[in-house]
Amino acid sequence: MKKSRIFCILSLLACATGLIWTALSCDQTDPQDRVVLEITLDNNELPGQKAVYPLHVSADGSWTITKDADWLRVSPNEGVGSQDVELTVQANNSNADRVCTLVIENSRTSSRCRVKQLKSGEIDAPGWLELPAIKNDDDHFFVTHDFQADGNTYRNYAYFLNKDGKVAEWVAYPLNAGLKGSGSRDDAWGTEEAPNLDPKVSREYQAVLHHAYTDKSSYGRGHQIPSADRYRGNSNAMTYYGTNMTPQRKNFNQGIWATLENKVRSWANQYSKPDGVDTLYVVTGCSLEGVKDYTTDNDGKKIAVPTGYYKALLAYKKDTKFGVNGYSSIAFYFDHKDYPNTDAAIFEQAMTVNELEKKLGIDFFANLPALIGSENAEAVEDLEDNWFRNN
Repeated sequence: MKKSRIFCILSLLACATGLIWTALSCDQTDPQDRVVLEITLDNNELPGQKAVYPLHVSADGSWTITKDADWLRVSPNEGVGSQDVELTVQANNSNADRVCTLVIENSRTSSRCRVKQLKSGEIDAPGWLELPAIKNDDDHFFVTHDFQADGNTYRNYAYFLNKDGKVAEWVAYPLNAGLKGSGSRDDAWGTEEAPNLDPKVSREYQAVLHHAYTDKSSYGRGHQIPSADRYRGNSNAMTYYGTNMTPQRKNFNQGIWATLENKVRSWANQYSKPDGVDTLYVVTGCSLEGVKDYTTDNDGKKIAVPTGYYKALLAYKKDTKFGVNGYSSIAFYFDHKDYPNTDAAIFEQAMTVNELEKKLGIDFFANLPALIGSENAEAVEDLEDNWFRNN
């Protein structure tokens, strides 16, 4: 008698650490009689914070999931066929890392995967130049996204999501002509049946915006990494994730902020000019200090309206005469209000990165001192540099 085909996949679709996912699987000898446990985690390590991760089980027939630790919970832990489940982990407040083994099985076979959670206070963040210092707490998610182009993988952007306000406090990414690419925007908002959700964050923590915010007359869906900064490969659609959006006043979004975004792209595209840069490392963010206003997304969730917006820019040129050891920077901060859409108004809001750090309490470009020497890290700000004066 021919055996029936059994094929089960437990897929951890996304982790709020933003790590790149790979598959860990176990196949039985007979391809028609197998169970595959696939947990898409780059290094099998979760951060120490309390979090809920979306999972999806795709299966023929019934299945159960068991575990050998109490700090991790899968709900539901049994079912029939394909369905969504959630993985909930408690904060690891101990002084050591801890491990749990997940097992998915049916009456015929099983497979397992070992998951490690770091002790509280540790976070697995890459050493990218654009990243601010990252704190690990239960109020935020640190997430990264890559994109594919020409058979290669490139980093798209990273962000630090405020779970209560449901907006990213900052989005960081590298920018040059090669990463930007060419083309046009996807307008990948999705539909009511299939909104374009960030797969690395649960729906409850991100804005769902296949349509405009409820108060659409006041606020637009403001990208933090602009759509026009990512046309290469499959990068553009990711800029439409709800995690990349904030409610911006329409005149601000379409006026002075859009003009500054265009300037940033222009600065990043001038690498071939003597006073141009090779790459800009960009941090775009919003301030939630003193938030009083909220709007709602398409699910009816409250979304915080930021009180201010900023950009911190670190320019690199392969020329040690440029800035300090090839690095120079500038920052801008705007209250969330209408401004004249002029260059003069933009540069009235210019400041050094150090000044922006003091204003916001954020350590920008935290990996730079190790690269150029801590004694020089404070000298990279120069408001008279030419790379941002000529565009």
